[in-house]
Order: sequence, then structure tokens, then C-alpha cells
Amino acid sequence: MELIHHGYYEADKGKHFVLTEKGKAECVTEGYEVVYDYNGYTLSAGNHIVFPKRQIAESYMKNQEKKSWMKKHKLYIRTGIYEGVALKECRTHDNKQVYNTDWFYGIDCLQLGDLVEEEIIDDIIDALPPACMRTDCTQLGEPADHRIDENGKTRAVFATFKRIAENTWEYCGNCFRGENIQRGIEPAYV
Repeated sequence: MELIHHGYYEADKGKHFVLTEKGKAECVTEGYEVVYDYNGYTLSAGNHIVFPKRQIAESYMKNQEKKSWMKKHKLYIRTGIYEGVALKECRTHDNKQVYNTDWFYGIDCLQLGDLVEEEIIDDIIDALPPACMRTDCTQLGEPADHRIDENGKTRAVFATFKRIAENTWEYCGNCFRGENIQRGIEPAYV
């Protein structure tokens, strides 16, 4: 890193700066990114993220493949360099991994039934007032999409979590307000 003028720094070899929490060790290791090929170029699928664990990248790729604008591309995972903090091990609940804040890379990296710690739910609530907040159900305050209900009405759906145990919440997908079961039909986008 080199001081160029007036307190501004330029990174060596085009590297990005990585901010870490005090007391957490930074690591450089193999990482995984979700990409696709287009006209001779390799492009990131959605956000350009190098994930520290392959299972996070696989989950992200599954969600990107469902998006209508990505369906025409063949997504794949390529290895890269992960430069960030070393991940704290996750605990388990009923032999299932419970993601902690180190492992949580956003809702786009979760599959139905994935478990997260309550601290993640608290962060979500702090970011945006929830659409629904009960002791057994929390929904993000901004609609994630829309679905057609059993009456043929198009309604907003919200990313939803339900409490299954102390400090353990299950991701339920995008549900109608006040519900914690994903249902309805996705509208056809033309």
C-alpha cells in the first residue's frame, strides 16, 4: 500500500481493502465464486462475491439459477482467492448446521429449511422494520417478490423466518404476510 496524496492510499497490485473485526484473524485461502460465460467473458452471477465455503456458493448458485434472467445461462462455480476473516465454526441443532453471522452472506445464500442464529434475525430487523414480527415468525419489511394466491390474486411475499428453538430460526422462503409456509404460484414474467 502506498500513500499517494492528502492521506489517500492506493492498494498494491489492484487488491481491495478488507475490513475485519477487531480480534478476528484475517485469512487468505481458496474461495468459490458463482459465474457464467458470455461472449468470451466470464461474468459474476449476481453480486461478485468470493465465498469462503463451497456450500455457501452452491446455495447461492441454486437461487440464482431460479431467476428468470439467469435461466438462459449455464452457471458454475470456479475457485478463487478468499481474503477475509476465518469463519467461526457453526453449532448444530438436530444434526443440522445453524449458520452464525460469519457464515451468513445474505438471504440469497439460504435454502428452504436452513437454520440461522437469532443474531442474524436481529440484524435483519434492525436494517428495516419487519412486515411481521411475532415470537414465532419474522418477515423482512420489504417484499421479496409477488405470488398468486389460491384466489388468483397477486400478493406480495416476504423473506420469512420461524423460530424453532432458543437462538435458532428456520428460513421458510418467501411467504405471504403473517404466514411462515411458502405457497402460491410465481407469476409468469414475459
